[in-house]
Amino acid sequence: MINSKTFSGVLGMLFIVMVLFQSAYAEGAAITATGTIKITTPTGEVITIGKGEPIPDILGGSTIEVLTGSINVSPAIGSIRVVVGGSVAVVEAGNKVSASLQAGRANFATISGSVAVTTGNTVSIVKTAQKVSIGVTKGKGEAKGEVSIKSIAGTIEVKVSGVTAEVTQGVEASISIDTVSSSVNIESIGGSIAVTTIEGALVVVAENETIDTEVQPISEIAAPVAISEKEEVVVEEEEVVVEEEEVVVIDTEPEPTEPERDEGSSF
Repeated sequence: MINSKTFSGVLGMLFIVMVLFQSAYAEGAAITATGTIKITTPTGEVITIGKGEPIPDILGGSTIEVLTGSINVSPAIGSIRVVVGGSVAVVEAGNKVSASLQAGRANFATISGSVAVTTGNTVSIVKTAQKVSIGVTKGKGEAKGEVSIKSIAGTIEVKVSGVTAEVTQGVEASISIDTVSSSVNIESIGGSIAVTTIEGALVVVAENETIDTEVQPISEIAAPVAISEKEEVVVEEEEVVVEEEEVVVIDTEPEPTEPERDEGSSF
C-alpha cells in the first residue's frame, strides 16, 4: 500500500511536471490553418499537418511553410518564420499576420504590428491593416526573373538594393534586377509608383511606364576590405623604406676612421 507521504510526494511531482510543461509551451504561438502546412521545429523536426488536422504547440524559432490554404500566426515569444511560395516573412512576438497561397501567389496581411516580406532581392514592408500579393517569375539562364508586388490594401513600401518604391493600393510593380549593369527595372501597372533612387531623387513612374535606375552593387560591400588590405601594404612599404634609410646611416659611420689612418701615416 502507498502511504499518505508517498502519495503526497507523487502528487507534488505531478504538479511540478504540469507547471513546467505549461511554461514550456507558453512560449509557443497561436496558429490557425485552413489548408496543409509544414512545420520545422528549432530542433530540425519536420511535421506536416493536413487540412482539418489538429495543430501541435509551436515554439518560437520554428518555420511554417504554407502548402495550401491560409494561416494566422501570432507568436507569444520569439519569432516564427513563415514561408509562402518564394516569399519569407519573420513574424515577431506581438504581431499577428495572415498568410495564404492562392493561384501561385503569396498573400500577406498584417492584422496587427508590422512584418517584412523578403522575395528575392525585394523586401515588402506590410504594416497594420495592409495586404500585399506577391508573385515570382523564374528567369532562364543567368536571368533572375521578375517579382510582381501588388498592393491589395494600403501603401506597400518596397525596398530593393537601396531603391525604394511606394506601391499604392490597387497598383502593381513588376521588378527585375540586372546584375551585370547593377540596375533595377520597375514597371508600374494599374497606376503610378513613387520611386526613390539610391541618390535620394524622387521619380514618379506613370502607369504602364518603366524606370531603369542604378542599385547598390555587391562589390561596394566588399570594397572596405580591399581598401584595408591596400593600406596594410602601403604601411609595410613605408617600413621597408625606413629600414633602408637606417642602413645608409650605418654605412656612413666608417668615414671618421680615414683621418685616423692619415695621422698614423705621418709617424
